[in-house]
Formats: sequence, C-alpha cells, structure tokens
Amino acid sequence: MDFSTEIPWLCASLNCPSVAELDTWTQDELYTYAEEALRAVARKFILFAGYNTATTLTIGQAVYGLPSDHVATIYLAAAGAMLAPSNVAEMEALDDSWTTAANATPARWVGNAADMTVAGIYPPPAAPCPLTLVYQAECPDLSVASPVVAMPTIMGDYLALRVLEQARMRQGDAQMADASKAFGNMADTIESAFQAYWGSK
Repeated sequence: MDFSTEIPWLCASLNCPSVAELDTWTQDELYTYAEEALRAVARKFILFAGYNTATTLTIGQAVYGLPSDHVATIYLAAAGAMLAPSNVAEMEALDDSWTTAANATPARWVGNAADMTVAGIYPPPAAPCPLTLVYQAECPDLSVASPVVAMPTIMGDYLALRVLEQARMRQGDAQMADASKAFGNMADTIESAFQAYWGSK
C-alpha cells in the first residue's frame, strides 16, 4: 500500500487543489492522522507478521532473544516440532524445578519467564536444532518519507477515511462535525469487513 496515492483524493475531499494549498492542514498532519489510525487498527488485527528462522537452539541454553520488532509470539517450533505455549504459573504447576531442568527435547516455550524480549525453552535442548518463530510484528512508520507499507491495498482507502474523519473533527473554520461522523461511519463499515475476513486477535 502506497499512501502517497491517497493524497490527491484527500486534498480534493478537503476542498484543496493540491498539497501546497491545504491551508488548514499540512501534509505531515495528514500522515500523522493516517499513522495513528494504522497503529490503532493494527492493535485489533494482526496486520504485520514476521517469520524468523535465524536462531539455532544451543545445548543447555534455555532463554533466547526475540526479534526487535516482535510484539507477540504466534508459533514456535524446535526442529520442526511445535512447542506448546506456557506461562510461569503453568510451568511451576508442571515442574517445581523447571528452571533447572535437565537437557532434553524441547516441548514448551515460556513467554513470561523474563521480559517480553525473550522466550524461554523447556526443557533446554540436548542437541542443537533450528528454531522457527512466527510472530506479530510492530507496526511500521508511515510518513511522507516512508509512504509505502506492505499490507493490503484496501488499507489505503480505510486510512484515508480515518484521516478525513480526524481532519474534519479538528476545531477551526474547516471543522465539519457531520462530515467527520460520515467519514468515520464509512471507515467503520470497512473495519467490519476486516473483522469478517481476518477476525480479531
């Protein structure tokens, strides 16, 4: 999705012939509205996902760093075998000495063993093996300098409607509360379609 392609339509919808004549708004402000809307909808749906196979499990090592853009783990596998998601409370109920478990074939991953930047592996591996990670990734920046984001094209139309909703809500001579509500309702309709096709987290 290239949000820059939405700018001419946004200008026309705001009764401005071009970006240079936006007057009440700036192009940067329009992108800020779009980025805020993108971050909000990305919290509702998993719009950005990562796939990582760069980590190799090391004999006896139980904790591994996650990618810098990691938000939440969707799937972890060791040597192709899916690891069961677990938390500290479940691990303590399973094995009182789980933090000092002997090396064996990994069966579980623990998401809250330390901070959110690492994943715990239980039991620690007895042999090196590849780790496969599928995860929800952070929302990328959206700005004049970075208008292209890898996601469905329809998101451009959705974000444009959210931009118009915010722009027309802004207090001042250009404020149009009814128009803001109408744009918001149209965006809500598209979001309902997202819900139907993608579901929520």
